[in-house]
Amino acid sequence: MMQRIRWFLLLFGVVVLLVFSLANTESVPVEMPFLFSTELPLAMLMVVTSGIGFVLGSLTTAWMLRRGRKPGKVTKPEPEPTAVVPPEATPEPNDVYKST
Repeated sequence: MMQRIRWFLLLFGVVVLLVFSLANTESVPVEMPFLFSTELPLAMLMVVTSGIGFVLGSLTTAWMLRRGRKPGKVTKPEPEPTAVVPPEATPEPNDVYKST
């Protein structure tokens, strides 16, 4: 069931990206200070940046799984030890309800 949900979400994301890209075909300036400056169609820019994000997310997930961690897993701190009460300090069950 989870596999179908993953495929559905992936397909949904691709369709949304495709529709958005086809609706935004005008050129936009792209500037990376000290590296380059150019103009690209907004559709191409969206596809490239989405692809980079997908690859980085996949590499991060693979790295976490290789380390033996599950994504999103939070380690819980160890509980503090509780004090042990010696048996003579606790009253007998019959002693509690005795009337004096």
